[in-house]
Amino acid sequence: MEQVGRLLRASHDAVRDLHPDPQAVWRFPEMAGDALPFLDEQGLIVCHNDPGAWNLVVGPDRWAFIDWDAAGPRPPVWDVAYCAVGTVPIAPSAAGAGWPDGAPVPQRLRALARGYGLSSAATRRLPEVIVARIASSYKHLKLRAEAGISPWDDLWRDGHGEGWRLMLEFAEQNAAKWAAAL
Repeated sequence: MEQVGRLLRASHDAVRDLHPDPQAVWRFPEMAGDALPFLDEQGLIVCHNDPGAWNLVVGPDRWAFIDWDAAGPRPPVWDVAYCAVGTVPIAPSAAGAGWPDGAPVPQRLRALARGYGLSSAATRRLPEVIVARIASSYKHLKLRAEAGISPWDDLWRDGHGEGWRLMLEFAEQNAAKWAAAL
């Protein structure tokens, strides 16, 4: 987890001085407002916005995030939260990810935060950001599905909406416990 945190931090550091044209068009601009409550002194950077295990290529000497199609301006902690969702993992059942008795979420969050270099305050707030990030993904998946926008309508029919709802419920039920352990 620490190495994933370091990789995400390196990608954020690489774009920190990038100042895109304010008129730039990004994918999923409707989701940007969900992240604004987590804006801090770091400001907005071009985040990956999908740094999960499914977009992580692991090699013997190097790791890299791929699939930058959702990149756009967000607070860095928003990306850290989504990275946690997809790599800790934040899931009511983590058996499919190799954790038959559930992932050790607080320990893995601590390692991700340590690797990233999150401050103590940001680390303690991470579970709250995770809940908001999952809620945002669920809400926008549902809205796109209801509007008949592909592939989200297919994803919704295939059960992804229910998966996100269950993940949100799990995170809401456990966020305070995780925060206390951080």
